[in-house]
Amino acid sequence: MVVVGVDQGLPSMLDSDSLRSVAASHPLAPGMAYMSREWATRSGFKVGDKVEVNAPGGVVTWEVAALLDSDFANHGAAIVVPAAAVEVAFDRGASTDVLLLRGDTAQISARIVSLVDGAAQVTSPDSIFASYNRIFRTPLMLVSLFAAIAVLTGAVVVFLTWRLALGEARPTLSRLRLLGARTGDLVVGSGLVLVPILLVTYVVGAAIGVVLGRELSSFRQQITNFTGQAFEQPVNYALPLSGAFIAAVAMFAFAWLTGVFQLRAVAPIDAISGRDETVIRPSAIRWPLLGGATSLIASAIIVRMNPGPVLGLAVILLFIGLALLAAVLPVLAGTALRTASSGASGLMIGRQLEVEWRRNAALAITFAVALLTSITMSGTADSMRSDIDAAVQRLTGGQLYVVAAPVGSNFGSETFGPQVRDEIAAVAGVAATDTFAYTNVTINGGRYRVESLGGDVARFTDIHFDSAPDGGVERDDLNEMLHGNNVAISSNFARTQKLKVGSTVDIPVADGHQSARVVAVIDDSTSDGGMIVLGSDLYRQVAGTSWIYAIGLVLTPGVDVTDMTGNLSNIVKTRYPRAEVVSAEQYRSSLGSNLSRLMSSFIVFAWVMYVVAAVVGAATLSSSIAIRARGISLTRLIGGDRNSLRKLLGAEALITVVIAWAVAVAGAAVGTRALIGVQSIASGLLPPIRTPYSMVMGSLPLAVFAAAAAVTVARRSLGHRPLAETLADE
Repeated sequence: MVVVGVDQGLPSMLDSDSLRSVAASHPLAPGMAYMSREWATRSGFKVGDKVEVNAPGGVVTWEVAALLDSDFANHGAAIVVPAAAVEVAFDRGASTDVLLLRGDTAQISARIVSLVDGAAQVTSPDSIFASYNRIFRTPLMLVSLFAAIAVLTGAVVVFLTWRLALGEARPTLSRLRLLGARTGDLVVGSGLVLVPILLVTYVVGAAIGVVLGRELSSFRQQITNFTGQAFEQPVNYALPLSGAFIAAVAMFAFAWLTGVFQLRAVAPIDAISGRDETVIRPSAIRWPLLGGATSLIASAIIVRMNPGPVLGLAVILLFIGLALLAAVLPVLAGTALRTASSGASGLMIGRQLEVEWRRNAALAITFAVALLTSITMSGTADSMRSDIDAAVQRLTGGQLYVVAAPVGSNFGSETFGPQVRDEIAAVAGVAATDTFAYTNVTINGGRYRVESLGGDVARFTDIHFDSAPDGGVERDDLNEMLHGNNVAISSNFARTQKLKVGSTVDIPVADGHQSARVVAVIDDSTSDGGMIVLGSDLYRQVAGTSWIYAIGLVLTPGVDVTDMTGNLSNIVKTRYPRAEVVSAEQYRSSLGSNLSRLMSSFIVFAWVMYVVAAVVGAATLSSSIAIRARGISLTRLIGGDRNSLRKLLGAEALITVVIAWAVAVAGAAVGTRALIGVQSIASGLLPPIRTPYSMVMGSLPLAVFAAAAAVTVARRSLGHRPLAETLADE
C-alpha cells in the first residue's frame, strides 16, 4: 500500500467524479483518510476503521473517512491523506512528488522547464512513469535474447529434419510426379503434413510453458517488491501463448518454404530406377569450411572489439560458422580416417561419414546448436549472477542488519529516522554500526539509484575502485572523498553514461539541480544500469530526508548473536512493528536484485536445454540409423553380423557427436562473451566470464550417451528386420 498526500485543489484536476463527490460530502480533515472501496473491502477495512502505517518516526494512525468508488493509485492499494499529514509523518517538509498543472501546454511548458531547473521532469500525465521503463530494460533484453536463441535453435532442428524427410521421400515424390502431380500439389500436400505436427508441437510446448510459468510465479512477487506497485490482475497468458504460436508458425513456415526448392527439383525420371537412393555426388567442402572458419573468426574479432550494437551481428555469424563447421568437419574426419586406415572397418566408417554427409550434418548441427545454446546461456547467467553476488558480499560485512520492514518488502517509506542508529549504537555489545539509505532519481530520462553510506564504512565494506583520483584511494577514504558536490559512481553507470573520474553529472535536487563531480568509479554490480553514491549533505538535498533503509552492526567479540537479535527486536518493534533484525545472509539475499534471481532461472533453463540437446541428438541419430535399415539388412545378407554393425554405427555416430561437441564448446566461448556484451548496452554490467566447466565436461559423456542411446533405440535396423523382407523389397 502507498500513502498519497493530496491538497484541497486536487479533486478539480481529476477526470473522475469519485474523489470530487467524496471530498464535497466528507472533507479530508486532519487524521482522516480515503481508501478505494474495492481494495478496502478485499482487505477488511470499512468507514470508521483505524489504519496503522509505518513511518520513519514510528506508526501513524488515520481513520477511514470515506471509500472511493474508483482506484486512486497503485491499483487501489493506496490510502489518501492530507498533504500536511505526509509532510509531518514522513519528514517530507515541503517536498512534493507530483504537481498537476492545467493550461495551454504550448505556452507554459518552456517556462516551467526553466523554473524547475532540472529538479523534475515536465511531461504529460500519460508519461509520468516513462522513466521507470529503464528498470526493466535489461531483464527484458535478456529474456528476448534467450527467446530468440531458443526460436533459432528450434528453427534449425525443424529445418534440418524436414529437409531430411523430403530427401528420404524423394522416390515417392518422383512416382507422384510420374502419375501427374504438379509441384504446387506437392507443396500444398507437404504443408498439410506439417500442420498437424505444428499443432501438436505447439500444444505440448505451450502446456509445458504454462506449467513452468506458474511455477515461476514468485517473480510476480519480486516485481511487486521491486517496484512497490500492487499488481492484482491475473497473469496475462495471452501474450506469451500468442507469441509462442507465432514463433512456431515462423519455424515451420521457414522449413516448409525452403522445402519448396527440393520439391521443384524432384523429377519424374527419378522414379524409373526404382531405387531408394539418388546418385551419390562428391561433397564440396572447401568453401563451406572456409566460410565456417571465417564466420567464427569474424565473430570472435567483433566480440573482442566490443563495438556495442554490432555484437548482435557476432551472434549471427557465430551460428552460421557453427552450422557450416558442424556439417563439413565430419566429412573431413571421414576422409582422414579412410586415408589413415588399412582395415575394412576404418574404410567403411570413413566412407559412410563422407557419403552420408547430409544426415551427419543434420545430427551434428542440431546437437551442436542445442549444446551451444545451453552452455552459452549457463555461462552468461552464471557470470552475471556471480558478479552481482560478489558485489553484494563486498558491501555487507556486518553480522546483523536491522530493517524497518520484512526483508524483500521494504519500500522507500518504511525506513528509520536518523535517531534510531544512535540508539542501536548505544546498546551494550554493539562494537560498530553503519547505515545504508537510497532513493531513485531521474537522470537523462531514466531512473537510477542514489545511495548514501554512513557510519564506519571501512569496517563494513570492501569497496573496490575501478578508478579514483591520484592513481587510486583506499576504501577508508570514501566518506572523506564525498564532501560537497563530490560523488562516486558505479562502474556500470560509468559505462552506460560514458563518464569517468573528473566528469560531471547533473543530479536533481529539491530546488533545481546540482552539478556533481565524479571523484571515484566503484566496481559494483548491485544495480541494473548503475548507481551514484553521495555524501550525507548532498543526499539530504536529493532525497529531501535522512531516512535510513538499514542499519548494520558488528558485535563485540563474545556477544551472543541470538541474544542480541532479541534485544534489538524489542527496541525497534515498539515503534516499528514490521521491523526485523536479520543475519548478513538474509540481508544479502534481499539485496540480490531481480536480475540476480532472473539469472538463476536462466541457469535452470540452460540445464533444460542441456537435456534437450541430448534428446535431440539421440532422436536425430536414431532416425538416421532407422532410415538406413535397407542398407544395413543387405550388409547382413552378405555376411555382416549384428555386433560388428553395431560397433561400426556406434563409432560413426560417436565421431559425429564428438565433432559437434568440440564445435559447440569452441562457439560457446565466443557466444558467452557476445551475449554479455549485448546485455551490457542496457545494464552496463561486464562481469568476468565464468565458464560452466561442469556443463562443458559433462557434455562429452552426454555426447557418448546420445550415440549409445540412438544405436539402442534403432536396434531393429541393426539386424531385426527379416532378411526375406529385405529380399522382397530389393
